[in-house]
Amino acid sequence: MDTTSNTVIYSKPGCHQCTATERQFDKLALPYRSVDITTDPAAAQTLSDMGFAAVPVVVAEGHQPWSGFRPDRISALAADRTAQQPEAHTSAEPVAVAAARQWAETLMASPRRDAAQTRRGEALAL
Repeated sequence: MDTTSNTVIYSKPGCHQCTATERQFDKLALPYRSVDITTDPAAAQTLSDMGFAAVPVVVAEGHQPWSGFRPDRISALAADRTAQQPEAHTSAEPVAVAAARQWAETLMASPRRDAAQTRRGEALAL
């Protein structure tokens, strides 16, 4: 959670969609500020004035506010934020492919994979 972010997630304790929304933001490394409407009556009134009756409500600068767990809207927000940032990846291979390749290399080097190969009687290349 980022206390200086222009994106606010209004939520409340025990809300599964709120938790899923915040986890998706975390997974995509999107900065946000979380506001608990049960402890902030002004925030609850703001949501009511905006016409929202349920949480989570996501308010992001430059985007239409939305309610509920919306992975599609979160992904669109992430894509917009990525497009606004200067390109840091200099390789010819797309970022997603590079990330997938790194994940595969990590998986191939995992001790669990080595243990599974040993149980199957496969020789380990040392």
